[in-house]
Amino acid sequence: MRVVVPDMHLAASQYVAATSESRMNTSDPESRWSFLGREIRLRDLPDAFVAEFLDPDPLHRLVYGHAWMYDFWSLGVRLEEAGFVEVKACRFRDGSVPDLGELDRRPDNSLHVECRKPSEVQ
Repeated sequence: MRVVVPDMHLAASQYVAATSESRMNTSDPESRWSFLGREIRLRDLPDAFVAEFLDPDPLHRLVYGHAWMYDFWSLGVRLEEAGFVEVKACRFRDGSVPDLGELDRRPDNSLHVECRKPSEVQ
């Protein structure tokens, strides 16, 4: 099985890096930063970060929203609790599941994880 979700660790790491650097360098709030594969103004970074976790538009959240955010560690724990084994992180369009060219759509902000259910003992 392959699970692809927004990568909470990536979003948090990029947010911390950008805000830490801006505080140290007293960056212009209009300066541009790369955040999850898109360029945004530093002043827009807090809203972009929060939107990764909670989309403010109720209709958009209903259609596209996520009920929870995961990093590899937290998703791996849940998959193992559900009985999956060999949980591993994969790169975009790299793994053992067929049709990755069709399945993987977001290379810049997603966590790609594969696992399998153990075979039943005969």
